Amino acid sequence: MTRITAALAGCSLAAFVTLLPSPFPAAAEGPMAVTKPQIALAAPLGIEPGTTKKIVLRGWNLAGAERAEIVGSTVEVKIVSKGGAQVPNRLDAKRIGDEQVELEFTAPAEFSGDALPLVIHTPQGASPPHEVLLGGSLPYIVEAEPNDGFAKPQQIELPRCVEARFERERDVDVYRFSAPAGATFHAETIAAARNSAADTILSIYSTAGELLAVNDDSENSSDSRLQVSLPTGGEYLVVVQEAHDLGGGAHPYRLLLRLAP
Repeated sequence: MTRITAALAGCSLAAFVTLLPSPFPAAAEGPMAVTKPQIALAAPLGIEPGTTKKIVLRGWNLAGAERAEIVGSTVEVKIVSKGGAQVPNRLDAKRIGDEQVELEFTAPAEFSGDALPLVIHTPQGASPPHEVLLGGSLPYIVEAEPNDGFAKPQQIELPRCVEARFERERDVDVYRFSAPAGATFHAETIAAARNSAADTILSIYSTAGELLAVNDDSENSSDSRLQVSLPTGGEYLVVVQEAHDLGGGAHPYRLLLRLAP
């Protein structure tokens, strides 16, 4: 693959994935004519309970935000900034919005549910709740750049939930982990399911550069999922890439990695 070969320059690859160029999928119609605020996506997609985080909500009619709240919680949500949002290259404002509001809050350490419903209030009314994911059942970490090649992957332990994003166009994220021989490795991404513009591709390689498995779309979704039996004990590499070489603030994803029972 041209972009993987370029991103992983200087590394020996015995096999690589070949992708045929494909146009970006048609944008879904968005609520451009409405006056009430609506949220299209959150970046990052989630937050670890008990931590303080800044979250950017993209959507429509958000620049007039006066107040934000977590439904069912008394946690104070601070509006850090608000205004227009640049529409990334090759994306449509009808799909991801053209306004945004940046929030800062501490996620409740104890909350009933696996997501926080956020609502934005403007003079025109309140938005429908938009869910920001909580940490989930797997140990939670945040992607650490630079991790864009076989020579400089992010070392992680399994199981893990990795909060990440494609920082820029042609970004490739690489993670390295250890596993015993014969272990069944499971990996999946969450992106399109949460209205992220990211269209992920998942690959797993040996450290010698042998491609063991790859998945683009799964179950009628552009999110990715793969499961593979690891032939030997040792270290392996997980590669996450954007199918259309896009990236930026509208391209967050969550990566779930574990050894299947």
